[in-house]
Amino acid sequence: MQLFLVVWLFALCDLSFAQSPEEKLVHSTDVSVSDKSVEMVDSTKFEGWSSADLEPMFMDSITSNEVIQRAYQMASVRWTPLKPVPKRGNSYYSANKTATGVPYSSVKELNTYLFQDVSYYTFMTAVHNPESVLYSENISQPPYCGTNCATYYGAVCSSSVAWVLGIDIPYSSSSIIKLPDIKKLEYQIVDSLKICDILWKSGHVQMIYDVKYREDTLYRISTFETSGTNAHIRNYSKKQFLNMWNAGGYVGYRYNKVIYSTEPLSLQEWDSIIYNDYLCPSKGDKAVYRSTDTITINIFDSTYYQIVLSKDTTLVASDEYTGNIHQYYELQPGIYTVFLQREAERTASVSFEVVTTNVSYSWSDDGKNLIVYFDSSAKPKYAALCNSTGASRYYPLSEIDRKRGFITIPQSKNSTLRYCKVIFKGEYGSIINVPILVE
Repeated sequence: MQLFLVVWLFALCDLSFAQSPEEKLVHSTDVSVSDKSVEMVDSTKFEGWSSADLEPMFMDSITSNEVIQRAYQMASVRWTPLKPVPKRGNSYYSANKTATGVPYSSVKELNTYLFQDVSYYTFMTAVHNPESVLYSENISQPPYCGTNCATYYGAVCSSSVAWVLGIDIPYSSSSIIKLPDIKKLEYQIVDSLKICDILWKSGHVQMIYDVKYREDTLYRISTFETSGTNAHIRNYSKKQFLNMWNAGGYVGYRYNKVIYSTEPLSLQEWDSIIYNDYLCPSKGDKAVYRSTDTITINIFDSTYYQIVLSKDTTLVASDEYTGNIHQYYELQPGIYTVFLQREAERTASVSFEVVTTNVSYSWSDDGKNLIVYFDSSAKPKYAALCNSTGASRYYPLSEIDRKRGFITIPQSKNSTLRYCKVIFKGEYGSIINVPILVE
């Protein structure tokens, strides 16, 4: 497995906001948790982005029912580790004890955010695989350089709120409120809040999940957020909510692409999964790998003796195996299926995607601009520059950038942002190149 030597931390821009004399919107301890030409781009200037520039990253619109359904699903995911799973805070999710809500883990070093980069299905099949990366990797420890993390797959406040709103943007709570269709509420008062509204303060973001009225009087507000160790829904009385709002210094925003539903909402659970008890990729079924990765297939049934790999309908390899793993190297890009076989009998198959992630760079003649080149079988989404001390900047790729295969970024050779990566979107999820040192 390729190891990363870079921490991906996102610098939050300093934003000021006026203190409203009204009741303002956030952290009471007395709460209940619900079960249920060359264009240069500076990513720190999100105000210049438009939905047209980032069309693949946005839904044209999303209903409030869809948003609440997504939030409910993130907060209600129930997963039962087969072994201890590393947890934020030098702890572990206990083996054979069901956890609720997707795990909090700042996976910016790997870009394995649930459910933006990695699907629910892939995560759950990784949980079901006792030899998967969820159990073998702890990204808060060497050789990883992560902070505020541990679990190989996870979510943070900004990735969760962005996903439930149908937005695919880089990790950063401040980037959400800089998007053109997200507007600060004119009246920062509790009674003006609606479901799907965003509550932001420097370093954290959450969303209004529900508001309850009794005889036209607001008496309860529920919020959705990912904090602590998991995604969750919190229920506040109006007084508790005001205490949280005032203590946190939150500011309310509204996403103009949300269409408020008039039909009643019936919350749906995740679909049940039929697990493959014969074999599974180490990153879970339908995971994404780089073409330079070693792909490990964990095998759970020793009564079969042959493992068969196909790409589309073409046989790639049919090997005899012994032991509980089989590995593939330097595969060409595409979707692969794998199954076990003995004579005429075969098991159900699993699959994975292989993506090329070629990234290089050069300097402009005057040394003031970095030109980042990319070539991939998947769709490039963002370029990023960062360093090992935590600073980083993301640069959205326009359709013009994608067609010509490069982006020009204003950058000094003396900059401390010394590493470069590009995020690519495949059919099964997202993946980054091995970060390259910019010299």
